[in-house]
Amino acid sequence: MKRFRTSSFLILLILIVVTSACNESSTPKDASPGDTSSQSGDTGKSDPKQPDKQTDQQTDQQTGTSLPKLSYTFMPSGLDGAGFQNVVAIQPGNPNYVLSGADVAGIHLSKDGGATWQLSNKGLEAAGARHIAALVFLDKQTVFAAVGGQNGFDGGLYRSTDAGVTWTVFSALTKFSGGNNKNAELPDAPHPRSTGNLLAFDSHKTALYAGTFKDGVFRCSLDGKTPCVNIGMKGLFIRSLAIDPTDDNLLYAAAYNGKSSDKTGVFKGTGVASGSGEHFAKMTDSPASEALHMEEMKFLTPQQLIIVGSDANGTGKVYRVEEHGAKWTELLSTNTTIYESVNGYMDESGKLVVLVGTSDHPEGNKSVLRSTDGGATWNPVEENPDKLVGGEPWWYTPINKGGLMNGNTYVAADIEISDTPDRTMYIAGRAGVWKSADKGLSWQPSVRHMNVTINHNVEVDPHTDRVFVVDTDWKLLVSDNKLDNVLQNLQGVDQKSVSGLSMAVDAAKNPSTIYLGVGNRDANKNGALYSTTDPVNGAWISENLDLEHGAKGFNGQRIIGLAAKTSGNDRLLLAAVEGKGMYLKKGGQWSLVNSSIAARAENKTVPIVFDSNKPFAYAYDRETGVWRSGDDGQTWTQVYRAATKEINRNETGYIALDAATDTLYISNDKGLFVQSEASRSDFHEPKRIQLPPFSAAGPIAFGGGQLYMAGMATNKGNPSVQPTADLFVYSAKDGLRSAGDAFYQANGGFPNCIAVGPDGVIYVGMGGPGVLVGKPAQQVQRSQTAK
Repeated sequence: MKRFRTSSFLILLILIVVTSACNESSTPKDASPGDTSSQSGDTGKSDPKQPDKQTDQQTDQQTGTSLPKLSYTFMPSGLDGAGFQNVVAIQPGNPNYVLSGADVAGIHLSKDGGATWQLSNKGLEAAGARHIAALVFLDKQTVFAAVGGQNGFDGGLYRSTDAGVTWTVFSALTKFSGGNNKNAELPDAPHPRSTGNLLAFDSHKTALYAGTFKDGVFRCSLDGKTPCVNIGMKGLFIRSLAIDPTDDNLLYAAAYNGKSSDKTGVFKGTGVASGSGEHFAKMTDSPASEALHMEEMKFLTPQQLIIVGSDANGTGKVYRVEEHGAKWTELLSTNTTIYESVNGYMDESGKLVVLVGTSDHPEGNKSVLRSTDGGATWNPVEENPDKLVGGEPWWYTPINKGGLMNGNTYVAADIEISDTPDRTMYIAGRAGVWKSADKGLSWQPSVRHMNVTINHNVEVDPHTDRVFVVDTDWKLLVSDNKLDNVLQNLQGVDQKSVSGLSMAVDAAKNPSTIYLGVGNRDANKNGALYSTTDPVNGAWISENLDLEHGAKGFNGQRIIGLAAKTSGNDRLLLAAVEGKGMYLKKGGQWSLVNSSIAARAENKTVPIVFDSNKPFAYAYDRETGVWRSGDDGQTWTQVYRAATKEINRNETGYIALDAATDTLYISNDKGLFVQSEASRSDFHEPKRIQLPPFSAAGPIAFGGGQLYMAGMATNKGNPSVQPTADLFVYSAKDGLRSAGDAFYQANGGFPNCIAVGPDGVIYVGMGGPGVLVGKPAQQVQRSQTAK
């Protein structure tokens, strides 16, 4: 591990490296899907750590704007497999080429059989496009993706003609939902979701059928000339589709709609190839008349349709349906789980092999079941979570046993099987993707560089070069190798119903003191504040921000902003408490110092920074603007009225300080601003830095004499323009420069936070696709030479 020895003066300069606290991103409601040109794909093996090379200039194709180009190589971090994957798709004839669709991170691509993955979101930068509900290959090069946010917001049907490398909008009429939904007409639990087998091709591959979130079933001609048309079941929530392999006019659709039994169950669509009109009727001569919540359907032979789900009482059910729906045979029934996914194949001896996956099975060792006799008998599969596909250990294994395959909180959302003789299998679900190379007998995690986390803060300790990631699901992750791998140590932290929300590093002494603020993910409660000087092996100690220790009014609200500083013998700690205000700990005692900052509930984050050279502190409250303290946080004055718009309040509004030059940088939905002589009593109007069109100011950090800004994807309300994102570097000497490569520009559209290490490595925490790590070109070259 690299260590730095510095004088106290150099430590002060290092402390200039400032990172912004950041929020859980929400998608702008005025964004629409755009369009972009396709590029030819490469189906060969590639290294996900070596994205495409860039030219010396970055040009916006819509405006012609050109910026000087800095050479950085961005790559995924080692936060492998921490989030949910909804669906997976295998390229026809090639089990080593796989796509996976996540709930918050878009699409990942693997070209090496799941040993490594890389984000593949070029063209999916629009709001809602990070939530993938379905994925299906038409042929080796053409793939369709059903995307959309909560309750069907935004998104649409996207198509790739280069095997999932780039994407364009195929239809904006069809709406899907790849995430959790809160709707009285849907099951209460977040799982099962409205994801899975929602796209089906006819036998001639001339039409695509799409089961939408709540608008029924659509038929889309693949000639690209005829728009998608509704063919029935309007107002119903479609859960799965299956077209009869022997009859292109016969399509089955599973739907649910609250407690209405006539709108819940399995429906048969006849004459569907004829186009628009109502083609569906509920199958009342079957168990479907019992208001079954059917979660997935698939024809495993031309005559056998397997349907999985649960009945009105919550009892899990698996059926085999034959004779075009006239004959139903129950294969499995259990009152302990919902069956959520299904797939299978006919083996060499002519026997039907079937796999079914469950949701939150209390007996974890039965979360995935396998039958080799067509469903007559069933056995649980084996899982091997200790090593990833490729042989590396997995950081996730020791900290969340229940979320592993065969764990009691595991969700098997989608099962896919290759069409090759080896019958390679992949399962998408909780904690990522799992792979079987022995026809479903045993499984191991396939998640290297599959990043699906929502990150609120990234910080770097200047003494150790250690990187910290504050995360919604995993509270705090730590890395000693630039996020190539991570670990977790939360000894002493009450982890029940809390997310990591904020943190600060006080590097005045070595070792640094690390502070962590937590709170409930969904409600303003369970807030607490901890500190440690040994975040790898030591215990976290409560900072006692509670009623018994002088913080009047605090009652467990979330800690959404932190800053720490040592001044003389005083340890100073500022904490923004959601809905209450700013608190200061000095001399071991807490006091409420401002009741306006962070007063608005659901403010998500309040960036705070101490001046390392002067008794000043600054805070950005997104409701009111920028505040300044001239006495190290004891009293505050509002100096800049820069409230963010309601629609962007959860996404923009950051500050960063260059203490050496007394310069404050402000980033918000109005742009990027520079405030020189920030400590002056007359806080004059800041200078605005002109950004390229279609780039919005996102999180910022200062380090090494430069400002770093993660631009946010936006189309400025113009649906005909593809949203763009980039990483920018600004200095008074060189002005604004572009630093994002092709990998970053395709995947960096929704940043939440940014940090810069003493070695110049950039860490951008995302609202979904983990953390993107950017290394200067010379570091990448040295690393490659060393190998």
